[in-house]
Amino acid sequence: MLIYLMLLALLSCKYTNDTQFGKQYNAIRMEYGSPVIHDYMRLRIADTDFENWRAPQTMHDTISIGFHAGKGFYIHHDSILQEDDIFRKRINDSTFVFIAILTHGNLKKHQFTNIYYDTVDERSLKLTAKEYLNNNSDYKNYYNSERQNLTIEEADSILTEWGTGRCL
Repeated sequence: MLIYLMLLALLSCKYTNDTQFGKQYNAIRMEYGSPVIHDYMRLRIADTDFENWRAPQTMHDTISIGFHAGKGFYIHHDSILQEDDIFRKRINDSTFVFIAILTHGNLKKHQFTNIYYDTVDERSLKLTAKEYLNNNSDYKNYYNSERQNLTIEEADSILTEWGTGRCL
């Protein structure tokens, strides 16, 4: 029993500890404009090449304002190559709108290479590959994509309207 509790404590630390490019790196992110890792986010995956931080599932299921759902970033030789961020807001029982922000950069050079707004219907995530690939008319309402490219200023404006932001 003691070994089980020690193992459980060790594993839970993996998901709560900070890393070199985790929350302690937020001040640098703010300097080059990449979204910060918000306090409510937890580390899910960490190795020498990649990290993934996510909001708790209860936020996805219950919150009605916008929130930072996840951040993934790729590491190369003690620097960040790119950061991928998703902000979400639930609009009904099955559908989210989201903003995706891809940032390449560091303090010397950075750019927002891809920013877009889109929707996702959670029911479409449960389709089999055959149903998805056949684009069966029974499921056509799942595919109503509203993907729209945005500038960083447009993304910031929407995030503010949702009650969140890159640095909040």
